[in-house]
Amino acid sequence: MATVKIARTLGGRLRDARERMDNMTQWDVANRMGVGQTVIQRYETDQVKNPRKDYLEKFAEIYGVSYSHLVDNPYDLDHIPEEIKEMLYDKQALPFIAEAFIRYQEDKIKRAKEAIERNVR
Repeated sequence: MATVKIARTLGGRLRDARERMDNMTQWDVANRMGVGQTVIQRYETDQVKNPRKDYLEKFAEIYGVSYSHLVDNPYDLDHIPEEIKEMLYDKQALPFIAEAFIRYQEDKIKRAKEAIERNVR
């Protein structure tokens, strides 16, 4: 069974997001952003110490991910189902949030494993 590696750095998340795009190269991204390829390379290898917000927003747009995903914002609610978001604002529902979120994550993991299995065959 294949293992899934989760990128822990901004550069890793940028590289992973680009590689998920069909045949998108650093040159392609650079052309769409109006910068040189070395800029993309520096971002993907974590050589940029103070990333520009406008660049990160453009990366997110190109890759079809949220800005928060790229910067690893723990408060990103973009991918949480609406029924769970609604519970976040209902104090009586707080005891059930963890259980619902765990079920949601388990379902996500199950779907990811199934997709990996289909691609490995």
